[in-house]
Amino acid sequence: MRSYHFSFFMLTPVLMLRDFLINVPLCQENISLTQILALFCADQSELICVVNENSSPLGVIRYHGFLDHFTRVFSAISPPVDFDSLSEIHDLIDTRITILPAQMSIEDFCHYLQEDEQQIFTLVDSEGVFLGLLNQNKLLKFFAQNQLSLSKNLSNFQNECQQLTARNIDLMQMLHWRNQLLASWSHQLKSPVTALVALSNLLQEKKLGTLNPRQANYAQQIYQSSRQLMGLLSLTIDLTYGSSGQLMLKPKPLEINSFCQEVCQDLTSHIPIKIEVNSRLNMMIADHLQLRKILIYLLKNAINFTPDDGQIGLKVEPWCNWIAFTIWHYGCGITVENQLSLFEECQPLDNPLTGKFEGTGLELILSQQMAFTSGGDISFISQIDQGSEFTLLLPPVFPPPLNQEKKTNLNLILMVETDVVIINNLRENLRDLGYFVIVARSAIEAYRKAYQLKPNFIFCNDNLSLTSPIDLINLLKNDSITKDIIIFNLTIISHLPYTFFNDNSQYLLLNKGNLSNLLNQFSIPEIIDNLTILLLSPLNFEFELGFTNHASSLNYRVISCNSLKQAAQINNFWSINVIILDARNSQYSVNYWLTLKDYSTLVDLPFVTLDTQITSLMNQINNLKIFPYLPLSENYNLADLFQVINIAIR
Repeated sequence: MRSYHFSFFMLTPVLMLRDFLINVPLCQENISLTQILALFCADQSELICVVNENSSPLGVIRYHGFLDHFTRVFSAISPPVDFDSLSEIHDLIDTRITILPAQMSIEDFCHYLQEDEQQIFTLVDSEGVFLGLLNQNKLLKFFAQNQLSLSKNLSNFQNECQQLTARNIDLMQMLHWRNQLLASWSHQLKSPVTALVALSNLLQEKKLGTLNPRQANYAQQIYQSSRQLMGLLSLTIDLTYGSSGQLMLKPKPLEINSFCQEVCQDLTSHIPIKIEVNSRLNMMIADHLQLRKILIYLLKNAINFTPDDGQIGLKVEPWCNWIAFTIWHYGCGITVENQLSLFEECQPLDNPLTGKFEGTGLELILSQQMAFTSGGDISFISQIDQGSEFTLLLPPVFPPPLNQEKKTNLNLILMVETDVVIINNLRENLRDLGYFVIVARSAIEAYRKAYQLKPNFIFCNDNLSLTSPIDLINLLKNDSITKDIIIFNLTIISHLPYTFFNDNSQYLLLNKGNLSNLLNQFSIPEIIDNLTILLLSPLNFEFELGFTNHASSLNYRVISCNSLKQAAQINNFWSINVIILDARNSQYSVNYWLTLKDYSTLVDLPFVTLDTQITSLMNQINNLKIFPYLPLSENYNLADLFQVINIAIR
């Protein structure tokens, strides 16, 4: 019996300045000279660090400089004087000091070194509190032992960069010529193929004369083969433009529900396609042609792999900062071997329903390429004999706002895994906790998805056979876009029945409770902007005024009304995000609120209820999202109430 667990991903040891830390005597800036001399004699140190009242370093006092100063002073003074009145402490501080964080890497520290100047480096923690001095002798010894020369390394790095740059230029030139050749070849072939399609069609329609059955059969085969070849040429041209960055998008407003209906109606399917579009989704900005191609390719793939008694569906829902188009089917599924290279190689898929290969594989590759160009990506999960689910994530507005370039998408998790059982188990638990899961099966795919989608967490299996997870993590941590993503190491241990901890890793059994506790430690409360809140039957004017003022400080819009009919009308115009319901001060009877189920535009919205009676009543209506806030007194804590509102929105 295997048990699955995960741990914090530990990188290969990276040397930090803290590894070369040395403790030195510490003194305040108002210390007497007698006490300084006592520190030098007691600790036999060459240096003393002077700090202010906040423990921030001001500089150092050198022992030899201290003695030289008083040798000069005593030689110039004949009468005896008070030892402590000879000089201020500030006159003895060596100000040539550099303050650095102890967490700084050796690589970053090298920029502070100067060949002909002796420097002193004090190390501080994240709050600026003095920790100690940098032991430069130990650091130089480390460089000597490892034969590290800063100038030599820098020169080597520059040479390697130049070589890589030259190789990249050559590769880009070769890629350019390859794309040009493919595009030219495809365009040249389209003309004779178009003639084949047209002439074979004329033969089929008997406009050039009557054909015998054998000739009619040949004409039909020529027509079908020519159409397939025409489609393949079109795919090749699109793929060539996409890989060369020449795929031009023409985004414009799109009505989601009607668009999905039109796409499904244009498909010839022996199975009805179930369409579900979230009622809160209305418009988005996208390239109609490219989005249409992606959905058609994915739906055709679902149709090909679904038996006559199976089911196919298209579900559209908002998630995080994305709109998710999910094409699902209960068909034969995709084998594990094909899953690993589904988006990487031009290979046909073996269809168990027909025993034949379906398509060329170009459709899926082109779909993902167009999704990436549109600012999104495609992820999928599949199980043999249970079906597949392809999810297209797109931003609601294209191009995405520049201020969201480095923002991670809360509640979005990237799973780098190839084991179908682990993927499904972990995905099910995470979705129950309110997280949206996307899957990558190789390092290249994982890096692209992390860069494009910017998830909040990554679960990475260190047993991947395709690549080393260390290389993947180093890539992510060295990129300014992905360096803040939290990464967990996913492993399989057969002898681990309980949860335990050690110094290097935190191991947790793979269950919903442990997942929730761990992720909640790192989750950042999502800041939701531009909310529209409806106060339905507010309790009193004082509460309404205080609530509105608090909402205004958060840049939220508040609208008040007293009836369900008016609320439905307001929602049609303002697109309400959440409804605050308090029926204690209503002119309507309690049973009036049961008619809420007749207002379809309101049923899908989250409700925050403020009294026990209306909470109990609303729970009698099926499928309502009820979030009660029931204070013990009439004095509402608005901060707590708005926290409940944010939970309801998410």
